[in-house]
Amino acid sequence: MKKFTFAIKWHEILKPYSDDIRREVYDAIIEYVATGNIIEMHPVSHMAFDFIRYEIDEKARRKEECLANKQQKALGKAQTTEPEEPYDTDKIAESYLSSGKLSSQLVVQSGKVAVIVSKEHVYGFVKRCVSEMLDRKLTPAGDEKRFISTLHMIASNRLNIIRQDLRALPAEKDFTDEVWNSIVDRACAQFPK
Repeated sequence: MKKFTFAIKWHEILKPYSDDIRREVYDAIIEYVATGNIIEMHPVSHMAFDFIRYEIDEKARRKEECLANKQQKALGKAQTTEPEEPYDTDKIAESYLSSGKLSSQLVVQSGKVAVIVSKEHVYGFVKRCVSEMLDRKLTPAGDEKRFISTLHMIASNRLNIIRQDLRALPAEKDFTDEVWNSIVDRACAQFPK
C-alpha cells in the first residue's frame, strides 16, 4: 500500500474555493500520487494542483536523495578487507533469501493487473546486489552480519523503486524478462557506485 502525507496547508489554501474545486484537487492529488497521472480538471483546480504537485515531486526527490545518501554512508562503513578465498555469490544470495529478510516472490498490483515476479527474478536481483558489493570490495570478511545488513538495506531501497516502477506499468504491457531487467537497471543506476 502506497502512503503519502497530506499537508494541512493544502487544505487551508483550498478552503476559500467551492466544494467542487476542492474535491477535484483532492482527487487529482490522490490520482497523481497513486499512478503518476494527471487527470482533466477545471483551470482553477489545475492551477492549485500544480502548486501542490511541485511540493509532492520535491518531497519524493528529497526522499530518493536521502535513500541514496544513506546507502552511500552504509557502503562507506562496510568492511573493505580482501577475503582469503573468493566468495560465492550464489551461496550468499541463497543464504540471504533463506534468512527471510526478503520475500522470494514479489506480487505487485498494477492497475487491475497483478504482476508476479518469479523467485528466479528476485534471486537474480539479489545476486546482482551481492556481485556489486563484492566488486566494490565490500566483503563479509570478518563481519558477515554487517555485510548481510548492508545487503538488506541496498536490496530494500532498490526494491522500493522497482515496486513503484512495476505499479506504473501500463495494464496492457506484458511483464517480460526485458521489462524486469530494464526496471532493475534503472533502480540500480539511481544509487552511487
